[in-house]
Amino acid sequence: MHLARRSWKRLRGYVRWHTNRYPEVNATMKNITNADTLEWREDIRRKAFEYAESGAFTDWQAIEVALRSLFPASRVDDILASRFCRFDLNGRCDKAHRHRPSDK
Repeated sequence: MHLARRSWKRLRGYVRWHTNRYPEVNATMKNITNADTLEWREDIRRKAFEYAESGAFTDWQAIEVALRSLFPASRVDDILASRFCRFDLNGRCDKAHRHRPSDK
């Protein structure tokens, strides 16, 4: 156990030394995280707009339920926390319903 603790301390020191000596390594790791975040946000937005424009949903709340079946709830909440996003989704739903052929 003592050897494992010493190895862990050595590894932490090695990582700290490299991130301090080479800040671009640390910056690259942050950029990768930011790129992943942007990617999943864009995936959720794209799917939400697709749902809204399909005419199958009445408002953003109906779209939220559908999105939660595909994506983690916390990520969907992050996107739909924006009033502008909700307003945009409602507008797209209304437009899709207005231009939808009536069923007769």
